[in-house]
Amino acid sequence: MQTMPPVKSGISELDELTGGFFPGELTIVNGKIHAGQGTFIFAVIKSLIKNNTVKPVLYSHGVRNQKSVNLLAEVLSRKHCTGCVKDLDTKNKAGQIIFSADFVCDSIYLFDSIEYIKIDELCDKVRQCVYEDEQEQTIVFIDNSFCIRVDDDGYRRHYERMTEIMMKLKALAQELSVPIVCLSEVDLSVPRSDLELLRKFKRLFVEYNADSIIYIHNENNKNEESGMFRRELIVAKKTSEEIGRCTFSVPNP
Repeated sequence: MQTMPPVKSGISELDELTGGFFPGELTIVNGKIHAGQGTFIFAVIKSLIKNNTVKPVLYSHGVRNQKSVNLLAEVLSRKHCTGCVKDLDTKNKAGQIIFSADFVCDSIYLFDSIEYIKIDELCDKVRQCVYEDEQEQTIVFIDNSFCIRVDDDGYRRHYERMTEIMMKLKALAQELSVPIVCLSEVDLSVPRSDLELLRKFKRLFVEYNADSIIYIHNENNKNEESGMFRRELIVAKKTSEEIGRCTFSVPNP
């Protein structure tokens, strides 16, 4: 498979720091619960769809179903889009919005489920998506790593399960020569010293087998009242001894 150039996020300050998402590399996007990881990923995907240069592959669990439904509606509204949806069910017995479907078009391949998925099954699904569009540049997004399972899952500690999942995702990125961006939830309790923060990132690089980490920092867990969703992005690469910072801002979802 031909090696592709890095995929730009569409967030100019972030792209200046990282150079983009590189084929064969695993990037972890993490932060506290509800820090905005999902909002960040969906903002990047919308930018890719708008520019129509790279085809995203997205796995999203039902926890983030409303964003999936909104994204699907936005994709379908595009005039050039032709696609198919299978087994679409948008409400569960409690009347809550869910989204359980495979959807593919010329803009995105999205598969979403309210069920947990095993890591090997997820990898097979991603392979299928990427090989179907072998001539097109692809980037893979995993919206919720917490909902991925491994063999003997009930007997594994959390860090053991996450290590195996990330190891397989990293191997998959290298096998397919595509960037993989995976969402996770980690509370780093961001210190004031960059040196101390770098030590914490290095521990995560080992645990997650990641090439880059983007930590979404929301100090005091507050949202601005200006109608904008703003977060500080703290960025580290495995090959660098420096910490980068930039601002991510979009209209409130």
